[in-house]
Amino acid sequence: RMFDVALGVSTPETLLFYRDAYRTAKVEYAYVLFRDSPTNSGGEAQARAKAGRLAGLVVGQRRPLRAAAATVGVDVVTTAEFNLFSKITNAAGKSLDEVGTSKPFRRLAFNTPVGATAGPEETSAGILFVHVLSRKEPDMAEFEKFRDRAARQLLLEKAQTSLQEWYKSERAKRKVQNNFEKFMRPS
Repeated sequence: RMFDVALGVSTPETLLFYRDAYRTAKVEYAYVLFRDSPTNSGGEAQARAKAGRLAGLVVGQRRPLRAAAATVGVDVVTTAEFNLFSKITNAAGKSLDEVGTSKPFRRLAFNTPVGATAGPEETSAGILFVHVLSRKEPDMAEFEKFRDRAARQLLLEKAQTSLQEWYKSERAKRKVQNNFEKFMRPS
Protein backbone atom coordinates (compact mmCIF):
# COMPACT_ATOMS: atom_id res chain seq x y z
CA ARG A 1 0.00 0.00 0.00
CA MET A 2 2.69 2.48 0.96
CA PHE A 3 4.53 1.59 -2.26
CA ASP A 4 1.46 2.78 -4.19
CA VAL A 5 1.61 6.07 -2.28
CA ALA A 6 5.32 6.41 -3.04
CA LEU A 7 4.66 5.90 -6.72
CA GLY A 8 1.76 8.34 -6.70
CA VAL A 9 -0.77 5.68 -7.61
CA SER A 10 -4.23 5.83 -6.05
CA THR A 11 -5.25 2.19 -5.88
CA PRO A 12 -8.33 1.19 -3.88
CA GLU A 13 -6.01 -0.27 -1.20
CA THR A 14 -4.13 3.02 -0.90
CA LEU A 15 -7.37 4.95 -0.54
CA LEU A 16 -8.59 2.51 2.12
CA PHE A 17 -5.32 2.83 4.02
CA TYR A 18 -5.62 6.62 3.96
CA ARG A 19 -9.25 6.44 5.10
CA ASP A 20 -8.40 4.04 7.91
CA ALA A 21 -5.39 6.09 9.01
CA TYR A 22 -7.21 9.42 9.11
CA ARG A 23 -10.81 8.72 10.06
CA THR A 24 -11.53 9.39 13.70
CA ALA A 25 -13.94 8.05 16.28
CA LYS A 26 -15.17 9.18 19.66
CA VAL A 27 -16.64 6.53 21.92
CA GLU A 28 -17.66 5.77 25.44
CA TYR A 29 -16.79 2.40 26.84
CA ALA A 30 -17.24 0.19 29.85
CA TYR A 31 -14.38 -2.21 30.56
CA VAL A 32 -15.08 -4.84 33.19
CA LEU A 33 -11.54 -5.81 34.16
CA PHE A 34 -10.61 -9.30 35.35
CA ARG A 35 -7.97 -7.95 37.74
CA ASP A 36 -8.90 -6.26 40.98
CA SER A 37 -9.79 -2.59 40.51
CA PRO A 38 -11.84 0.04 42.38
CA THR A 39 -15.03 -1.30 40.74
CA ASN A 40 -14.05 -4.99 40.84
CA SER A 41 -12.55 -6.46 43.99
CA GLY A 42 -13.68 -10.02 43.32
CA GLY A 43 -11.37 -10.92 40.44
CA GLU A 44 -12.37 -12.69 37.25
CA ALA A 45 -15.48 -14.50 38.56
CA GLN A 46 -17.07 -11.25 39.77
CA ALA A 47 -16.03 -9.47 36.55
CA ARG A 48 -17.74 -12.13 34.43
CA ALA A 49 -20.90 -11.89 36.56
CA LYS A 50 -20.98 -8.07 36.22
CA ALA A 51 -20.34 -8.29 32.49
CA GLY A 52 -23.20 -10.78 32.18
CA ARG A 53 -25.58 -8.43 33.98
CA LEU A 54 -24.39 -5.51 31.87
CA ALA A 55 -24.85 -7.53 28.66
CA GLY A 56 -28.39 -8.40 29.75
CA LEU A 57 -29.24 -4.73 30.16
CA VAL A 58 -27.45 -3.43 27.07
CA VAL A 59 -28.09 -6.26 24.62
CA GLY A 60 -31.22 -7.86 26.06
CA GLN A 61 -33.15 -4.80 27.26
CA ARG A 62 -31.49 -2.30 24.87
CA ARG A 63 -30.68 0.15 27.66
CA PRO A 64 -28.11 2.88 27.02
CA LEU A 65 -24.60 1.83 28.03
CA ARG A 66 -24.10 4.62 30.56
CA ALA A 67 -27.40 3.90 32.38
CA ALA A 68 -26.89 0.13 32.32
CA ALA A 69 -23.32 0.44 33.61
CA ALA A 70 -24.44 2.69 36.48
CA THR A 71 -27.01 0.05 37.47
CA VAL A 72 -24.34 -2.67 37.57
CA GLY A 73 -21.64 -0.48 39.16
CA VAL A 74 -19.25 -0.24 36.23
CA ASP A 75 -17.54 3.00 35.17
CA VAL A 76 -18.07 4.41 31.69
CA VAL A 77 -15.27 6.46 30.12
CA THR A 78 -15.61 8.83 27.17
CA THR A 79 -12.64 9.14 24.85
CA ALA A 80 -11.39 12.13 22.93
CA GLU A 81 -11.37 11.69 19.15
CA PHE A 82 -8.73 9.19 18.04
CA ASN A 83 -7.70 7.51 14.82
CA LEU A 84 -6.60 3.98 14.08
CA PHE A 85 -2.98 4.67 15.03
CA SER A 86 -3.14 7.45 17.62
CA LYS A 87 -2.87 7.23 21.38
CA ILE A 88 -6.29 6.99 23.03
CA THR A 89 -7.01 9.64 25.66
CA ASN A 90 -9.97 11.03 27.52
CA ALA A 91 -11.26 14.56 26.90
CA ALA A 92 -8.73 15.97 29.40
CA GLY A 93 -5.84 14.34 27.51
CA LYS A 94 -5.15 11.59 30.08
CA SER A 95 -3.92 8.40 28.43
CA LEU A 96 -6.38 5.51 28.57
CA ASP A 97 -3.77 2.76 28.72
CA GLU A 98 -6.24 0.00 29.52
CA VAL A 99 -7.64 0.22 25.97
CA GLY A 100 -4.77 1.95 24.19
CA THR A 101 -3.29 -1.19 22.69
CA SER A 102 -6.45 -3.27 22.54
CA LYS A 103 -7.13 -4.43 18.98
CA PRO A 104 -10.72 -5.44 19.86
CA PHE A 105 -11.34 -1.91 21.19
CA ARG A 106 -10.20 -0.26 17.96
CA ARG A 107 -12.05 -2.82 15.83
CA LEU A 108 -15.29 -2.15 17.69
CA ALA A 109 -14.77 1.63 17.61
CA PHE A 110 -14.31 1.72 13.84
CA ASN A 111 -16.70 -1.03 12.74
CA THR A 112 -19.72 -0.41 14.97
CA PRO A 113 -22.31 2.00 13.52
CA VAL A 114 -22.50 5.45 15.10
CA GLY A 115 -25.06 5.42 17.91
CA ALA A 116 -24.81 1.65 18.42
CA THR A 117 -23.26 -0.30 21.27
CA ALA A 118 -21.05 -3.32 20.68
CA GLY A 119 -20.11 -5.99 23.15
CA PRO A 120 -19.59 -7.94 25.22
CA GLU A 121 -16.14 -8.50 23.71
CA GLU A 122 -13.69 -10.53 25.78
CA THR A 123 -10.05 -9.43 25.79
CA SER A 124 -7.12 -10.74 27.78
CA ALA A 125 -7.73 -8.03 30.42
CA GLY A 126 -11.50 -8.13 30.73
CA ILE A 127 -14.83 -7.72 28.99
CA LEU A 128 -15.43 -4.66 26.86
CA PHE A 129 -18.53 -2.74 25.77
CA VAL A 130 -18.19 0.17 23.31
CA HIS A 131 -20.79 2.79 22.37
CA VAL A 132 -19.81 4.84 19.30
CA LEU A 133 -20.66 8.51 19.78
CA SER A 134 -19.27 9.88 16.51
CA ARG A 135 -17.01 9.10 13.60
CA LYS A 136 -15.47 11.46 11.05
CA GLU A 137 -14.36 10.30 7.65
CA PRO A 138 -11.28 12.00 6.21
CA ASP A 139 -11.52 14.63 3.50
CA MET A 140 -10.39 12.77 0.39
CA ALA A 141 -9.42 16.07 -1.23
CA GLU A 142 -6.82 16.34 1.54
CA PHE A 143 -5.56 12.95 0.41
CA GLU A 144 -4.34 14.48 -2.85
CA LYS A 145 -2.19 16.95 -0.87
CA PHE A 146 -1.03 14.21 1.46
CA ARG A 147 -0.16 11.79 -1.35
CA ASP A 148 2.53 14.02 -2.91
CA ARG A 149 4.13 14.85 0.43
CA ALA A 150 4.01 11.21 1.54
CA ALA A 151 5.49 10.02 -1.76
CA ARG A 152 8.48 12.35 -1.38
CA GLN A 153 8.96 11.32 2.26
CA LEU A 154 8.71 7.60 1.48
CA LEU A 155 11.17 7.84 -1.40
CA LEU A 156 13.64 9.66 0.86
CA GLU A 157 13.22 7.03 3.60
CA LYS A 158 13.64 4.23 1.05
CA ALA A 159 16.85 5.81 -0.26
CA GLN A 160 18.22 6.18 3.28
CA THR A 161 17.31 2.60 4.14
CA SER A 162 18.91 1.31 0.94
CA LEU A 163 22.11 3.24 1.67
CA GLN A 164 22.22 1.90 5.25
CA GLU A 165 21.67 -1.67 4.04
CA TRP A 166 24.41 -1.28 1.39
CA TYR A 167 26.82 0.14 3.97
CA LYS A 168 26.04 -2.69 6.39
CA SER A 169 26.59 -5.36 3.71
CA GLU A 170 29.84 -3.75 2.52
CA ARG A 171 31.11 -3.49 6.07
CA ALA A 172 30.31 -7.17 6.65
CA LYS A 173 32.35 -8.13 3.56
CA ARG A 174 35.46 -6.28 4.71
CA LYS A 175 37.53 -6.24 7.83
CA VAL A 176 36.85 -2.88 9.45
CA GLN A 177 39.01 -1.70 12.31
CA ASN A 178 37.91 1.11 14.59
CA ASN A 179 40.83 3.53 15.02
CA PHE A 180 38.84 6.25 16.69
CA GLU A 181 40.87 6.07 19.91
CA LYS A 182 44.19 6.39 18.05
CA PHE A 183 43.26 9.56 16.23
CA MET A 184 40.86 11.26 18.61
CA ARG A 185 42.79 11.17 21.88
CA PRO A 186 42.66 14.41 23.83
CA SER A 187 45.93 16.37 23.59
